[in-house]
Amino acid sequence: MAGLNLDIPGFGRLELTNLVMDLNGTLCVDGALAAGVEKALGALSGLFNCHVVTADTHGTAKSLFSDEIAVTTIAKGRENQAKEQLIQSLGGRNTAVLGNGANDQAMFRAARLGVAVMGPEGIYAPLLNAADIVVTSPEQALKLFLHPKRLLATLRS
Repeated sequence: MAGLNLDIPGFGRLELTNLVMDLNGTLCVDGALAAGVEKALGALSGLFNCHVVTADTHGTAKSLFSDEIAVTTIAKGRENQAKEQLIQSLGGRNTAVLGNGANDQAMFRAARLGVAVMGPEGIYAPLLNAADIVVTSPEQALKLFLHPKRLLATLRS
């Protein structure tokens, strides 16, 4: 995988090969992919090892993605621990994460870059403290990785 390599003044070097995303509330609204997500993920799957990790509240996870996106279903009530363990198993320093909920906090702390998505389902307010960037749609979040100068502009000091 090509990934993303970017030096950001004041933030440090990003050497990302993995993109791990929460599903419901982050990529989906009420169990359906939000606008622009399918197309953006199609482009990103050639650049990153893409993973979706979910408790699959709506039971739609496996049907939403091509084989190029790894989908991990986790037990309800263990989401924080399971997501953190996934990030650690991938090597947290080369991983970016997207999320919106309370059960995303541990994976944000374990990853190199955390992007919080404040969409129609809202955001868990304390997650904002763990996030490096906050956006208002999953498409915006994914496009940060397709247009890395957006990351540079937002994160540099």
